[in-house]
Amino acid sequence: MAIGRLLYWVTPVQCRDFRHLWVPARFIAPIFITFDVISFLIQFLGVAIIAGTINSKDSPSDIKTQTDRGFAALRLGLILQLLCFALFYLISIRFMVVSKRWRNEWPEGDNGKWRKFGFVINITSGLIVLRSIYRVIEYAGSDEVRGYNESHEWPLYIFDALLMILVFAVFAVFHPAKYLPERYTRFRLRRKLLMAQKPHGSVVYNVSAPEYAPAGYMELGYRR
Repeated sequence: MAIGRLLYWVTPVQCRDFRHLWVPARFIAPIFITFDVISFLIQFLGVAIIAGTINSKDSPSDIKTQTDRGFAALRLGLILQLLCFALFYLISIRFMVVSKRWRNEWPEGDNGKWRKFGFVINITSGLIVLRSIYRVIEYAGSDEVRGYNESHEWPLYIFDALLMILVFAVFAVFHPAKYLPERYTRFRLRRKLLMAQKPHGSVVYNVSAPEYAPAGYMELGYRR
Protein backbone atom coordinates (compact mmCIF):
# COMPACT_ATOMS: atom_id res chain seq x y z
CA MET A 1 0.00 0.00 0.00
CA ALA A 2 1.56 3.24 -1.20
CA ILE A 3 -0.09 5.37 1.49
CA GLY A 4 1.29 3.10 4.23
CA ARG A 5 4.83 3.41 2.89
CA LEU A 6 4.42 7.17 2.57
CA LEU A 7 3.24 7.42 6.18
CA TYR A 8 6.24 5.45 7.39
CA TRP A 9 8.63 7.71 5.53
CA VAL A 10 7.11 11.10 6.35
CA THR A 11 5.55 10.70 9.78
CA PRO A 12 7.84 11.05 12.84
CA VAL A 13 7.81 8.09 15.19
CA GLN A 14 5.97 9.93 17.98
CA CYS A 15 3.11 10.81 15.58
CA ARG A 16 2.45 7.32 14.24
CA ASP A 17 -0.58 6.76 16.42
CA PHE A 18 -4.38 6.76 16.25
CA ARG A 19 -4.66 10.38 17.35
CA HIS A 20 -2.61 11.70 14.45
CA LEU A 21 -3.33 9.20 11.67
CA TRP A 22 -6.62 7.54 12.74
CA VAL A 23 -5.10 4.27 11.52
CA PRO A 24 -1.36 3.74 12.16
CA ALA A 25 0.67 2.92 9.07
CA ARG A 26 1.34 -0.69 10.10
CA PHE A 27 -2.41 -1.44 10.22
CA ILE A 28 -3.50 0.19 6.95
CA ALA A 29 -2.57 -2.63 4.57
CA PRO A 30 -3.84 -5.51 6.79
CA ILE A 31 -7.17 -3.77 7.48
CA PHE A 32 -7.71 -2.79 3.87
CA ILE A 33 -6.83 -6.23 2.47
CA THR A 34 -8.93 -8.05 5.09
CA PHE A 35 -12.07 -6.02 4.42
CA ASP A 36 -11.50 -6.20 0.66
CA VAL A 37 -11.26 -10.00 0.77
CA ILE A 38 -14.33 -10.27 3.01
CA SER A 39 -16.36 -8.02 0.71
CA PHE A 40 -15.23 -10.04 -2.31
CA LEU A 41 -16.29 -13.30 -0.68
CA ILE A 42 -19.71 -11.86 0.19
CA GLN A 43 -20.14 -10.67 -3.39
CA PHE A 44 -19.11 -14.10 -4.66
CA LEU A 45 -21.69 -15.70 -2.38
CA GLY A 46 -24.38 -13.41 -3.75
CA VAL A 47 -23.47 -14.20 -7.36
CA ALA A 48 -23.43 -17.92 -6.56
CA ILE A 49 -26.93 -17.71 -5.06
CA ILE A 50 -28.25 -15.85 -8.10
CA ALA A 51 -26.56 -18.30 -10.47
CA GLY A 52 -28.21 -21.15 -8.58
CA THR A 53 -31.60 -19.99 -9.85
CA ILE A 54 -30.64 -20.65 -13.47
CA ASN A 55 -32.47 -23.71 -14.82
CA SER A 56 -33.92 -24.20 -11.35
CA LYS A 57 -37.01 -26.40 -11.05
CA ASP A 58 -38.28 -24.51 -8.01
CA SER A 59 -41.47 -22.51 -8.11
CA PRO A 60 -41.34 -18.92 -9.40
CA SER A 61 -41.87 -17.56 -5.89
CA ASP A 62 -38.96 -19.62 -4.53
CA ILE A 63 -36.74 -18.51 -7.39
CA LYS A 64 -37.63 -14.86 -6.72
CA THR A 65 -36.90 -15.29 -3.01
CA GLN A 66 -33.54 -16.87 -3.76
CA THR A 67 -32.69 -14.17 -6.31
CA ASP A 68 -33.56 -11.42 -3.83
CA ARG A 69 -31.28 -13.06 -1.26
CA GLY A 70 -28.48 -13.19 -3.79
CA PHE A 71 -28.85 -9.50 -4.65
CA ALA A 72 -29.01 -8.64 -0.94
CA ALA A 73 -25.69 -10.44 -0.33
CA LEU A 74 -24.19 -8.78 -3.39
CA ARG A 75 -25.28 -5.34 -2.19
CA LEU A 76 -23.88 -6.02 1.28
CA GLY A 77 -20.49 -6.91 -0.17
CA LEU A 78 -20.44 -3.83 -2.39
CA ILE A 79 -21.44 -1.51 0.47
CA LEU A 80 -18.73 -3.00 2.69
CA GLN A 81 -16.20 -2.46 -0.07
CA LEU A 82 -17.37 1.13 -0.54
CA LEU A 83 -17.02 1.86 3.19
CA CYS A 84 -13.51 0.41 3.16
CA PHE A 85 -12.45 2.54 0.18
CA ALA A 86 -14.11 5.64 1.67
CA LEU A 87 -12.25 5.18 4.96
CA PHE A 88 -8.98 4.81 3.10
CA TYR A 89 -9.79 7.95 1.09
CA LEU A 90 -10.54 9.98 4.22
CA ILE A 91 -7.33 8.80 5.89
CA SER A 92 -5.23 9.83 2.90
CA ILE A 93 -6.88 13.27 2.71
CA ARG A 94 -6.56 13.88 6.43
CA PHE A 95 -2.90 12.88 6.37
CA MET A 96 -2.12 15.62 3.85
CA VAL A 97 -3.62 18.11 6.31
CA VAL A 98 -2.22 16.90 9.64
CA SER A 99 1.27 16.36 8.17
CA LYS A 100 1.70 20.14 8.20
CA ARG A 101 2.01 19.89 12.00
CA TRP A 102 5.50 18.40 11.64
CA ARG A 103 6.57 20.46 8.65
CA ASN A 104 10.02 20.99 10.19
CA GLU A 105 10.56 17.23 10.20
CA TRP A 106 9.65 16.50 6.58
CA PRO A 107 12.26 14.48 4.62
CA GLU A 108 15.31 16.59 3.87
CA GLY A 109 16.31 16.98 0.24
CA ASP A 110 12.89 15.89 -1.00
CA ASN A 111 11.74 19.45 -1.83
CA GLY A 112 8.16 18.53 -1.08
CA LYS A 113 7.89 15.91 -3.84
CA TRP A 114 6.25 13.51 -1.41
CA ARG A 115 3.26 15.84 -1.17
CA LYS A 116 2.77 15.60 -4.93
CA PHE A 117 2.65 11.84 -4.59
CA GLY A 118 0.25 12.23 -1.67
CA PHE A 119 -2.13 14.21 -3.87
CA VAL A 120 -1.81 11.49 -6.52
CA ILE A 121 -2.97 8.95 -3.94
CA ASN A 122 -5.90 11.23 -3.03
CA ILE A 123 -6.97 11.60 -6.66
CA THR A 124 -6.78 7.91 -7.47
CA SER A 125 -8.54 7.00 -4.23
CA GLY A 126 -11.34 9.39 -5.16
CA LEU A 127 -11.71 7.72 -8.56
CA ILE A 128 -11.95 4.29 -6.93
CA VAL A 129 -14.58 5.59 -4.49
CA LEU A 130 -16.62 6.93 -7.42
CA ARG A 131 -16.42 3.53 -9.10
CA SER A 132 -17.55 1.84 -5.89
CA ILE A 133 -20.51 4.22 -5.62
CA TYR A 134 -21.54 3.34 -9.16
CA ARG A 135 -21.36 -0.38 -8.43
CA VAL A 136 -23.53 0.04 -5.33
CA ILE A 137 -26.10 2.01 -7.34
CA GLU A 138 -25.92 -0.57 -10.12
CA TYR A 139 -27.08 -3.39 -7.85
CA ALA A 140 -28.84 -1.52 -5.07
CA GLY A 141 -31.21 0.37 -7.33
CA SER A 142 -34.69 -0.60 -8.40
CA ASP A 143 -35.48 -3.21 -11.02
CA GLU A 144 -35.71 -0.40 -13.59
CA VAL A 145 -32.17 0.79 -12.75
CA ARG A 146 -30.76 -2.72 -12.93
CA GLY A 147 -32.62 -3.34 -16.16
CA TYR A 148 -31.23 -0.17 -17.72
CA ASN A 149 -27.67 -1.10 -16.77
CA GLU A 150 -28.16 -4.60 -18.16
CA SER A 151 -29.41 -3.28 -21.51
CA HIS A 152 -26.99 -0.31 -21.84
CA GLU A 153 -23.21 -0.64 -21.75
CA TRP A 154 -22.15 3.00 -21.58
CA PRO A 155 -22.48 3.33 -17.76
CA LEU A 156 -20.12 0.37 -17.36
CA TYR A 157 -17.57 1.92 -19.69
CA ILE A 158 -17.74 5.39 -18.13
CA PHE A 159 -18.17 4.71 -14.42
CA ASP A 160 -16.25 1.45 -14.15
CA ALA A 161 -13.73 0.74 -16.90
CA LEU A 162 -12.73 4.35 -17.62
CA LEU A 163 -12.20 5.21 -13.95
CA MET A 164 -9.92 2.20 -13.42
CA ILE A 165 -7.99 3.00 -16.61
CA LEU A 166 -7.42 6.50 -15.25
CA VAL A 167 -6.15 5.05 -11.96
CA PHE A 168 -3.66 2.82 -13.78
CA ALA A 169 -2.59 5.67 -16.06
CA VAL A 170 -2.00 8.10 -13.18
CA PHE A 171 0.12 5.58 -11.27
CA ALA A 172 2.04 4.75 -14.45
CA VAL A 173 3.01 8.41 -14.82
CA PHE A 174 3.45 9.14 -11.10
CA HIS A 175 4.96 5.84 -10.08
CA PRO A 176 5.75 5.42 -6.34
CA ALA A 177 9.38 4.61 -7.17
CA LYS A 178 9.82 8.19 -8.38
CA TYR A 179 8.87 9.65 -5.01
CA LEU A 180 9.71 7.10 -2.31
CA PRO A 181 13.21 6.00 -1.32
CA GLU A 182 14.17 2.62 -2.71
CA ARG A 183 14.08 0.99 0.73
CA TYR A 184 10.40 1.96 1.05
CA THR A 185 9.41 0.35 -2.26
CA ARG A 186 10.63 -3.16 -1.48
CA PHE A 187 8.16 -6.03 -1.22
CA ARG A 188 8.99 -6.51 2.45
CA LEU A 189 9.25 -3.40 4.60
CA ARG A 190 11.48 -3.78 7.66
CA ARG A 191 9.05 -2.17 10.07
CA LYS A 192 10.90 -3.02 13.26
CA LEU A 193 13.83 -0.91 12.18
CA LEU A 194 11.51 1.96 11.31
CA MET A 195 9.72 1.74 14.64
CA ALA A 196 12.87 1.40 16.76
CA GLN A 197 12.69 3.94 19.57
CA LYS A 198 14.10 4.50 23.08
CA PRO A 199 11.61 4.87 25.93
CA HIS A 200 12.41 8.54 26.36
CA GLY A 201 11.78 9.27 22.69
CA SER A 202 15.23 9.28 21.13
CA VAL A 203 15.69 6.85 18.29
CA VAL A 204 18.28 4.10 18.05
CA TYR A 205 18.87 2.32 14.76
CA ASN A 206 20.48 -0.95 13.89
CA VAL A 207 24.06 -0.41 12.72
CA SER A 208 23.41 -2.74 9.80
CA ALA A 209 20.73 -0.46 8.36
CA PRO A 210 21.14 3.16 9.50
CA GLU A 211 19.50 4.34 6.29
CA TYR A 212 16.10 3.43 7.78
CA ALA A 213 16.03 6.56 9.95
CA PRO A 214 12.52 8.08 9.93
CA ALA A 215 11.90 11.55 8.62
CA GLY A 216 13.32 14.37 10.71
CA TYR A 217 15.45 12.19 12.99
CA MET A 218 19.20 11.99 13.46
CA GLU A 219 20.85 8.90 14.74
CA LEU A 220 21.70 9.29 18.39
CA GLY A 221 23.34 5.91 18.83
CA TYR A 222 23.69 2.38 17.54
CA ARG A 223 23.25 -1.09 18.84
CA ARG A 224 24.10 -4.53 17.50
